[in-house]
Amino acid sequence: MKNTHLNSLLAFRENGREFNAREAEIILFCAANPGKRTDRQLAAAMGYSHRSAVQPRVSTLINDGGILAQVGTTKCRETGKTVRLVALSPEARALLPACWQRHERRGRPRKLQAAAQPCLF
Repeated sequence: MKNTHLNSLLAFRENGREFNAREAEIILFCAANPGKRTDRQLAAAMGYSHRSAVQPRVSTLINDGGILAQVGTTKCRETGKTVRLVALSPEARALLPACWQRHERRGRPRKLQAAAQPCLF
C-alpha cells in the first residue's frame, strides 16, 4: 500500500488537477460507505452495471495522490481472477469534512452531518 502524506493530497489539487464528476462521486460514496470493495462491487453499489464505469477513476485515485488505497486482494466471484480491494485511504478520510463521513448511532447509520470546516475536495 502506498504511503500518502498530507502534502501529496494537497498537491493533487494545487497542481491544477481537479476531480472530475465520476471521481468526486466515488470519493463521496467511499466516504459515506466505508469498507473495502472490488471495482466490480463498488460499481454495483453505486448503481452501475459494469466495473468499467469506475475502474479507470479508481486507478487514478490510487495512483495520483493516494485518495483511495489498495487494501488487499480477493478472488472475484464472477471471473475467478484475483482482483484488488480498495478503500478510502486513512489520510484522505482525515481530510474529509464531517458531512461526508457516515456516523453511527446504536449500530444504525444516521444522516450525514454538516461540517463547519472548508472542503479540500
